Amino acid sequence: MGPNRCAVHDGVSDAQEKFPFTITNDEIGAKLAAGEKLHILDVREPAEFASGHMPGAMSMPLGELEKRLSQLETDRTYYLICRTGSRSDRACHILAERGFPNIKNVTPGMLQWTFDIETKN
Repeated sequence: MGPNRCAVHDGVSDAQEKFPFTITNDEIGAKLAAGEKLHILDVREPAEFASGHMPGAMSMPLGELEKRLSQLETDRTYYLICRTGSRSDRACHILAERGFPNIKNVTPGMLQWTFDIETKN
């Protein structure tokens, strides 16, 4: 790679700073176990979502996020998740750039999610 190039992994470039506001799988799991109503956006592809997702999560693939912003309310807190935390990191950046002040990236993502899952859409 040349000096003006950067690697891209799962849609996020190495040059992009990580989104600073995160929450762990364990913290989200505890909130869900306590019965908290959370607004979870799963930015994985539909087939990934269908194979298992956090209870109550809404499927909003990263590639559709910008065209579906009208479905979201800027005053809500959104928790974004993907498989490993990379796509959700990028989605957090997109939402922050569009004026959403209360968003958190769920890390390390569904690959290491050990709590209940749903398989219905």
